[in-house]
Amino acid sequence: MGMPDLAVAVIDHPLGGIEPDEVRKKAEGAVAAVVELLGDRR
Repeated sequence: MGMPDLAVAVIDHPLGGIEPDEVRKKAEGAVAAVVELLGDRR
């Protein structure tokens, strides 16, 4: 992508058609990944 330092958080699919608890679990994992990536950017 021409951005060698680009930090990317990946969210496993699908998000549609799954139970709300599973969506919440995936969202919590995504938030944790973003927080970790932001911590690495100091």
